[in-house]
Amino acid sequence: MFIKSRSVLVFLPIVIAVGFACNQAINETNFVNKNRSREDVKAVIDSSSPVVTEVQVMATTSIVTEWVNQVGGNRIYTDSIMPHSVNPHTYQPGAKDVARITQSKQIFAIGLMYERSWLTKLLDSYPDINVVNLGDFIEPIEFNDGEPEHDNNRGQFDPHFWFDPTRVSVAVTKIANVLSEIDPDGAAYYENRAGEYITELNELDSHIANEILKIPDSERLIMTEHESLGYLGDRYNVEIFRAIIPSFSSESGPTPKDLVIAIDLINKHNIPVIFIENETNDKSGERVVEETSIKLAKGLSVETLRDGQTYIDFMKYNIAIIVSNLVD
Repeated sequence: MFIKSRSVLVFLPIVIAVGFACNQAINETNFVNKNRSREDVKAVIDSSSPVVTEVQVMATTSIVTEWVNQVGGNRIYTDSIMPHSVNPHTYQPGAKDVARITQSKQIFAIGLMYERSWLTKLLDSYPDINVVNLGDFIEPIEFNDGEPEHDNNRGQFDPHFWFDPTRVSVAVTKIANVLSEIDPDGAAYYENRAGEYITELNELDSHIANEILKIPDSERLIMTEHESLGYLGDRYNVEIFRAIIPSFSSESGPTPKDLVIAIDLINKHNIPVIFIENETNDKSGERVVEETSIKLAKGLSVETLRDGQTYIDFMKYNIAIIVSNLVD
């Protein structure tokens, strides 16, 4: 969460954003959440010491930005390179976005080959920008679609680790460490906020586990349009089948063979539902449904937050969709 205020300058020198100038007015109400009143927020502002740094910091996606907001609190102003509700697999920056990226000294990213090549190529030309790939610090899941002709995928890891809150806790700890290096005076503040947020993530983990228990063991079978829920399956004992599009990017479409494999899996394992993500074109799922007559569930949001949505709300929203469609 974060504060925006014209009268408070303590955090303006730090920016985690593309598309926003350092002195942009910030709306104070955005910092108020279910645990904090407006008076609590003002007290935090009044008790904070100035941040003595001119380092600009950025995050690649709205989800990463949310984590940094949670740790950084009112000492930093954060926003995402990629706008809310935009599919990172298809996003292309404009000229102004590129210009602002190159002014940064620090970028937080998912890593694990998630960010598109445009960012990698851009950063190659600006070696002074330090990039923290959070995926380097979690235990990743290796991608294996079971197809021998796809051996070039060996060693590729699933980047969607935010579907396991325990792995997110590891990323949050790393964020706190990096912010403490940038702003040593705020180290205790960042450590405290990271600890509080990790407590919330542990509560989220328990919530998800309890919700999944509502699904009968024989019904914990999930197929999506593209590979995205591997960490959910790994953490909560849900069987995640090969997606219709066996790729971590929803940008590419399925081959005829991919469709045949999906149909065969559905028939063999009695998979009850295909889950379609908001960020994808649902034509592939509809074609498979026509051949199998199973249920098509829409509404999953796997890549990005909506404007004003927190990561925890994002996860609870997705779990509610999954559970409601798998419980008779």
